[in-house]
Amino acid sequence: MKAIIVESDPIRSDMLCRILADYNDTITVIKTFTGTDTLFDFLNKNHVDIIFLDISARIDGLKIGAQIRKQSYNIAIIYISSTPAHAVEAFKVYAQGYILKPFNPKDIYDAIDNAKHMLMFSKRITAVTFGNFDVFANGKVLHFSRTKSKELLALLIDRCGGEITLNDVIEIILNLSPNSMEARQLARKVVSTLKKDLEYYGISDICSFKYGVYAINPSVLDCDLYKLLEGNKDAAESFTGDYMLQYPWAKQSLPKIIASKELMS
Repeated sequence: MKAIIVESDPIRSDMLCRILADYNDTITVIKTFTGTDTLFDFLNKNHVDIIFLDISARIDGLKIGAQIRKQSYNIAIIYISSTPAHAVEAFKVYAQGYILKPFNPKDIYDAIDNAKHMLMFSKRITAVTFGNFDVFANGKVLHFSRTKSKELLALLIDRCGGEITLNDVIEIILNLSPNSMEARQLARKVVSTLKKDLEYYGISDICSFKYGVYAINPSVLDCDLYKLLEGNKDAAESFTGDYMLQYPWAKQSLPKIIASKELMS
């Protein structure tokens, strides 16, 4: 998870950074601010999961939090303040935590855990496979650095949680021989780029990349294919015979999809 800190006191900000570095999960502070002049410009250009937002004489955290919610940034807000006086107002903008200074690490970790649940729910990914393949997060289409990396994600979704190997990437996506060193290097680049793209969007948990085998986590996807296979009639009606049209290998899955639809008729 990527975090930023907006704290008027640099010493407090450094202290919070040290506490976050000891958190038992992956959380990276990518930027700290002592004011808010450039905050929204940064948010518009960078993916951020959590903002630790000061409420003080110098920073009107309540106003900033309201602006973040108004502009629909999908960010967990954890307020930090010297007084509990603003707690009720803070939660009116659906904050995930309200931490008092001086910092108690346990309070911070509890707030992060709360934020993780919020992010997990709000970042549910939609994959459309009937017709052309596309992936959406929060209603916005995801763009990939390489067309082959997007195709790799499509193949993982097509396998419904089943594992694929680097050789599968070489043979199915690249149409090359797995005996070629150049092909293996290119395949690793495809995998690496997909990982970076998913990390950029903050959704790296939808795929597993371990020990040279890769798989999708179907439980975190809202996918028309998965719904049809589970017996959803609306999904079956939306299938008109076209499936991942960009990819020739996708035709192999058509008999399974058609059979599942026919079972519901």
